[in-house]
Amino acid sequence: MQPIASAPKTVRPLRVAFILPGLHRVCRGAEVALESVALELSRLPGVDVTLFGSGRARRDDPYKFIHVGNIPRERFEKFPIFPLFRSEYVWEEATFLPGLLYHFHPSKFDITVTCSFPFVNWVLLLRRNRQSHVPAHVYVTERRSRRSLPRSRIPLVFLRRTNLH
Repeated sequence: MQPIASAPKTVRPLRVAFILPGLHRVCRGAEVALESVALELSRLPGVDVTLFGSGRARRDDPYKFIHVGNIPRERFEKFPIFPLFRSEYVWEEATFLPGLLYHFHPSKFDITVTCSFPFVNWVLLLRRNRQSHVPAHVYVTERRSRRSLPRSRIPLVFLRRTNLH
Protein backbone atom coordinates (compact mmCIF):
# COMPACT_ATOMS: atom_id res chain seq x y z
CA MET A 1 0.00 0.00 0.00
CA GLN A 2 1.41 3.37 -1.03
CA PRO A 3 1.26 6.40 1.30
CA ILE A 4 -1.24 9.05 0.39
CA ALA A 5 0.47 12.16 -0.93
CA SER A 6 -0.64 15.20 0.96
CA ALA A 7 -0.69 18.68 -0.44
CA PRO A 8 2.00 20.96 0.95
CA LYS A 9 0.67 22.97 3.86
CA THR A 10 0.86 26.70 3.64
CA VAL A 11 1.95 28.27 6.88
CA ARG A 12 0.58 31.68 7.64
CA PRO A 13 3.22 34.13 8.87
CA LEU A 14 3.31 35.19 12.50
CA ARG A 15 1.66 38.64 12.60
CA VAL A 16 3.07 40.98 15.26
CA ALA A 17 1.78 44.49 16.11
CA PHE A 18 3.93 47.00 18.00
CA ILE A 19 1.83 49.85 19.39
CA LEU A 20 3.21 53.01 20.97
CA PRO A 21 2.14 56.64 20.39
CA GLY A 22 5.66 57.95 19.78
CA LEU A 23 6.79 55.36 17.20
CA HIS A 24 8.51 56.99 14.21
CA ARG A 25 8.07 60.43 15.82
CA VAL A 26 10.09 60.32 19.05
CA CYS A 27 13.66 59.06 18.90
CA ARG A 28 14.41 58.04 22.49
CA GLY A 29 13.86 55.33 25.09
CA ALA A 30 10.96 52.99 24.53
CA GLU A 31 10.40 54.10 20.95
CA VAL A 32 13.98 53.24 19.95
CA ALA A 33 13.83 49.92 21.80
CA LEU A 34 10.55 48.77 20.24
CA GLU A 35 11.54 49.94 16.76
CA SER A 36 14.81 47.97 17.07
CA VAL A 37 13.02 44.79 18.10
CA ALA A 38 10.45 45.27 15.32
CA LEU A 39 13.22 45.77 12.76
CA GLU A 40 15.00 42.56 13.78
CA LEU A 41 11.78 40.54 13.87
CA SER A 42 10.75 41.79 10.44
CA ARG A 43 13.97 40.37 8.99
CA LEU A 44 13.02 36.85 10.07
CA PRO A 45 11.29 34.66 7.51
CA GLY A 46 7.66 33.96 8.37
CA VAL A 47 7.13 37.06 10.52
CA ASP A 48 5.00 40.04 9.43
CA VAL A 49 5.52 43.12 11.60
CA THR A 50 3.27 46.18 11.78
CA LEU A 51 3.96 49.31 13.84
CA PHE A 52 1.25 51.72 14.98
CA GLY A 53 2.55 55.17 15.92
CA SER A 54 2.10 58.89 15.40
CA GLY A 55 5.10 59.39 13.13
CA ARG A 56 5.37 58.79 9.41
CA ALA A 57 6.30 55.67 7.45
CA ARG A 58 9.91 55.45 6.34
CA ARG A 59 10.59 54.09 2.89
CA ASP A 60 13.49 51.80 3.84
CA ASP A 61 11.90 50.03 6.80
CA PRO A 62 11.03 46.38 6.09
CA TYR A 63 7.87 46.42 8.23
CA LYS A 64 4.46 47.99 7.68
CA PHE A 65 3.81 51.26 9.49
CA ILE A 66 0.34 52.65 10.23
CA HIS A 67 0.09 56.32 11.14
CA VAL A 68 -2.24 56.97 14.08
CA GLY A 69 -2.69 60.67 14.75
CA ASN A 70 -2.49 62.19 18.20
CA ILE A 71 -1.66 65.41 19.99
CA PRO A 72 2.06 65.47 20.91
CA ARG A 73 3.02 65.32 24.59
CA GLU A 74 4.73 68.72 24.43
CA ARG A 75 1.32 70.38 24.10
CA PHE A 76 0.30 68.95 27.51
CA GLU A 77 3.29 70.01 29.61
CA LYS A 78 1.26 72.67 31.47
CA PHE A 79 -1.95 70.68 31.75
CA PRO A 80 -3.26 69.82 35.23
CA ILE A 81 -2.13 66.58 36.81
CA PHE A 82 -4.45 64.25 38.67
CA PRO A 83 -4.29 60.51 39.40
CA LEU A 84 -5.24 59.06 36.02
CA PHE A 85 -3.67 61.86 33.97
CA ARG A 86 -0.42 62.06 35.92
CA SER A 87 1.84 63.39 33.14
CA GLU A 88 1.94 64.81 29.64
CA TYR A 89 2.65 61.27 28.37
CA VAL A 90 -0.72 60.01 29.60
CA TRP A 91 -2.54 62.96 28.03
CA GLU A 92 -0.78 62.20 24.73
CA GLU A 93 -1.69 58.53 24.97
CA ALA A 94 -5.36 59.41 25.54
CA THR A 95 -5.42 61.38 22.27
CA PHE A 96 -3.86 58.38 20.48
CA LEU A 97 -6.77 56.08 21.36
CA PRO A 98 -9.46 57.19 18.86
CA GLY A 99 -7.14 56.61 15.91
CA LEU A 100 -5.89 53.33 17.35
CA LEU A 101 -9.45 52.07 17.78
CA TYR A 102 -10.10 52.94 14.15
CA HIS A 103 -6.95 51.37 12.66
CA PHE A 104 -6.26 48.37 14.91
CA HIS A 105 -8.15 45.14 14.21
CA PRO A 106 -7.25 42.28 16.60
CA SER A 107 -8.14 39.61 14.03
CA LYS A 108 -5.22 40.74 11.85
CA PHE A 109 -2.57 39.94 14.50
CA ASP A 110 -1.29 36.99 16.50
CA ILE A 111 0.73 39.04 19.01
CA THR A 112 0.49 42.62 20.28
CA VAL A 113 3.43 44.37 21.98
CA THR A 114 3.30 47.65 23.87
CA CYS A 115 4.86 49.45 26.79
CA SER A 116 2.23 52.16 26.81
CA PHE A 117 0.13 52.36 29.97
CA PRO A 118 -2.63 52.76 30.96
CA PHE A 119 -4.90 53.42 27.96
CA VAL A 120 -3.26 51.50 25.11
CA ASN A 121 -2.70 48.47 27.33
CA TRP A 122 -6.31 48.59 28.56
CA VAL A 123 -7.71 48.90 25.03
CA LEU A 124 -5.68 45.93 23.84
CA LEU A 125 -6.91 43.84 26.76
CA LEU A 126 -10.56 44.93 26.39
CA ARG A 127 -10.60 44.40 22.62
CA ARG A 128 -9.19 40.91 23.22
CA ASN A 129 -12.18 39.92 25.33
CA ARG A 130 -14.75 41.12 22.81
CA GLN A 131 -13.34 39.44 19.73
CA SER A 132 -13.42 35.81 18.71
CA HIS A 133 -9.74 35.98 17.74
CA VAL A 134 -7.55 36.73 20.74
CA PRO A 135 -3.99 37.81 19.95
CA ALA A 136 -1.38 37.12 22.60
CA HIS A 137 -0.37 40.30 24.41
CA VAL A 138 3.12 41.25 25.64
CA TYR A 139 3.54 44.23 27.95
CA VAL A 140 7.11 45.55 28.08
CA THR A 141 8.22 47.39 31.21
CA GLU A 142 11.39 48.30 33.03
CA ARG A 143 9.60 48.11 36.38
CA ARG A 144 9.36 44.83 38.20
CA SER A 145 5.85 45.42 39.43
CA ARG A 146 2.63 43.79 38.30
CA ARG A 147 0.47 46.08 40.44
CA SER A 148 -0.62 48.11 37.41
CA LEU A 149 -1.68 45.04 35.42
CA PRO A 150 -4.68 42.80 35.97
CA ARG A 151 -3.95 39.36 37.36
CA SER A 152 -3.67 37.42 34.15
CA ARG A 153 -1.22 35.47 32.07
CA ILE A 154 0.17 38.46 30.23
CA PRO A 155 3.87 37.92 29.67
CA LEU A 156 6.00 40.79 30.84
CA VAL A 157 9.33 41.65 29.32
CA PHE A 158 11.55 43.47 31.80
CA LEU A 159 14.13 45.82 30.39
CA ARG A 160 17.19 46.66 32.42
CA ARG A 161 18.71 50.10 32.01
CA THR A 162 22.33 49.96 31.06
CA ASN A 163 24.87 52.69 31.22
CA LEU A 164 26.37 53.09 27.76
CA HIS A 165 29.28 55.30 28.85
